[in-house]
Amino acid sequence: MSLLKNSARLVQSVRRISSSSVRSEKIQYSPVDPKFKALQEHFQIPDGTLIHVKGGFTDQLLYRTTVFLTLIGIGMVGNLIYKLSFPKKA
Repeated sequence: MSLLKNSARLVQSVRRISSSSVRSEKIQYSPVDPKFKALQEHFQIPDGTLIHVKGGFTDQLLYRTTVFLTLIGIGMVGNLIYKLSFPKKA
């Protein structure tokens, strides 16, 4: 029974800590850099390419390297499972 009371107290204390008052002052944001704004617009163009490849040659190289290494890893896991399933007879 005391465990139930302690857990109820814990929940109430967490609720008190997590609640916060509403801020009355305005938050000042810094102006957006024009280069950053142009980069955002470039990435938001719906041209059908993947978002992580839109950065250019470097992004495409990293993407293709990752896919290649992932396929090699899957092949190696398949080979390991095959070797463990059919061990060599001594």
